[in-house]
Amino acid sequence: MGLAKREITAFIGIIFIVLILFFFPPIYFKILTFFAIFLTSLEISFLVSKDFFPYKILIPLISISWAFFYFYKGFFLKYLMPLNFILPLFFILFKNPSSKDELLKLFSSLSVPIFIGYFGGSLAYLRELEKKKNGLFYIIYILLIVWVSDSLAYYFGKNFGKKKIAPNISPNKTLEGSLALFLGALFITLIFYKFSIFSLFLGFMMGISSFFGDLFQSYAKRTLNLKDSGTFFPGHGGFWDRTDSLFFTSYIFYLIKSI
Repeated sequence: MGLAKREITAFIGIIFIVLILFFFPPIYFKILTFFAIFLTSLEISFLVSKDFFPYKILIPLISISWAFFYFYKGFFLKYLMPLNFILPLFFILFKNPSSKDELLKLFSSLSVPIFIGYFGGSLAYLRELEKKKNGLFYIIYILLIVWVSDSLAYYFGKNFGKKKIAPNISPNKTLEGSLALFLGALFITLIFYKFSIFSLFLGFMMGISSFFGDLFQSYAKRTLNLKDSGTFFPGHGGFWDRTDSLFFTSYIFYLIKSI
């Protein structure tokens, strides 16, 4: 039943994203990405701050502002970045953490959404890159990398996984599942790009980014003392579970594309 839920949710999500990508202008995917950034950060804010409503709203707003970096760099550097450093300091002083662990949790709850916004913004930016074919090509490639790699890692890890590779951070992550993830990333890359040293390098880096995007989320959840990030998507978890690898992989691709 859990597997059926996972597959049905994935199917509905894929259909929705395909419609946005192929039947609507690029601006709609940008809006969808910004909405995903906001909901992911909002999910985190409600998990880590159960008693202070302004803090719950501040976290997603900070996250969204970092996504604007790719589109309005001058405005971001002049106005948004200073606010992003000043406002959190006031909240830290207001919360007045009484221990190092509490301070670390508070700092993590602010820094994680920054990464989500900054990494996620690259996905919206890549869709609008050169407006037409290239942007769409990049997004389809990144989505397939993440979807295929994640699915292979899940199924191979669940059915054949024996050797744990990060038991203290992500107990369910296995060597067998991770190898399947890397092979999936390489396979998708060789479909989109001709066989070359570059395509092998790109496939390897996409596998690395997908792997560490998920691992970073697991580490952040442990730092924040969170067991689960949400249950919005049946069989898949919350928004954070769905965007961790996607946003990080998108950012690494953006860096490689910028070289």
